[in-house]
Amino acid sequence: MSWGEGGPALRRKLFLAKDRTSPPSSGVKWPPLSKDLKQRRNATPRGSRFACESAFAFWGGLPGAPSPRGAPFASEGHLLWSALPQVTLAPTAPDRPPTVIFDFDHTLVRCDSFTWLNVDLLKRSALRATLFFLLAPLCALCYLSPKTRLLSLSIPLWLATVGMSEGEFREFIAEHVARRYEQTQDLWCLGAIADLHNERARGARIWIATGCAQELAERICSALGLGEVKIVGSQLQRRWGGYVARAHCIEQNKVDMLMARGAGDAWDAAYTDSARDLPLLLRVRRPHLVNPEPRSLRKIQRALGGDVPVSRY
Repeated sequence: MSWGEGGPALRRKLFLAKDRTSPPSSGVKWPPLSKDLKQRRNATPRGSRFACESAFAFWGGLPGAPSPRGAPFASEGHLLWSALPQVTLAPTAPDRPPTVIFDFDHTLVRCDSFTWLNVDLLKRSALRATLFFLLAPLCALCYLSPKTRLLSLSIPLWLATVGMSEGEFREFIAEHVARRYEQTQDLWCLGAIADLHNERARGARIWIATGCAQELAERICSALGLGEVKIVGSQLQRRWGGYVARAHCIEQNKVDMLMARGAGDAWDAAYTDSARDLPLLLRVRRPHLVNPEPRSLRKIQRALGGDVPVSRY
């Protein structure tokens, strides 16, 4: 029982006791409250605190405390106090459910979903595809440095979307998802999807953190039937008549974006295929790998200092 729950009943008994007895004279010197009792008193709600302080005023403390010299009715007060329900401090906040993070590409789906979208966009026009192949070496070179990585993502995306309105872009995404993910399950990683549902059944909050564009990831997750999940993905913006990348949700940036969205800064478990998620795996209690490549597996095992559960689906 909390202090608040015991307060009304305690106050009623105190008032009944007051009718039968009289308080000690004002000249009585009462023993001081211990530090622990002061902290517990100050932590109680106002109404319940009144009841507790009334008990101290009438009877000089908790059972077992020395009775003040010359205080009448102290023993009777102690007996009455000992008959009251035992009270304990209620927890300040309920325990939060565990949080589990899932990667998306090559974990819940068997492809790089954003690359496939870009390919379908470029295939609409021979001119767009030709320009991309001419600029592909530059894109690969820019991808090597974190400072120019957004540029390497933005070049093919802008070439594929320049001239498209926002409505046309969203309509194309919807058609792409329907064709690639709704009409067939070839790209679904059914084992990892089952892991996600099992984690939710155990009461976990599910977050998906992915380098895929967030709007695309949201539509694919809906097609996969993942239910209520929170998604953090790469961000796009319109520039010069097309779309470019504004934020890439990978590596340490993935952790930062999760924290910015309110997912916390440490998690119960994480499922991923890639060593690029090491900043995330270092913050979880249960790292889990899904279809990792041998190089990623070795790198993660070295970084985490031991065996990591691996699922092959």
